[in-house]
Amino acid sequence: MSKRYPFTIDALSQFRRLVEQLQKAVSLHSDRIQDLENRNHELEVQIRKLIPLVERVEQENRDLRRISGILRGSFSSSND
Repeated sequence: MSKRYPFTIDALSQFRRLVEQLQKAVSLHSDRIQDLENRNHELEVQIRKLIPLVERVEQENRDLRRISGILRGSFSSSND
């Protein structure tokens, strides 16, 4: 076969190398996607933990604004 069609072996050898390179690239890409999915999951867990804290801070901020408004109102009426 190699005497009659020597170009075929070379062509198939190059094709096989390209396929191996593609397999390696796809494997690395797949690993990277899995890493990103894992990191995304970790971030989602952290966000879920932070949401109640943010809500509490927002409530405290509203309370402080309300108190500040009351205090401003009482000081301005006592100065009149």
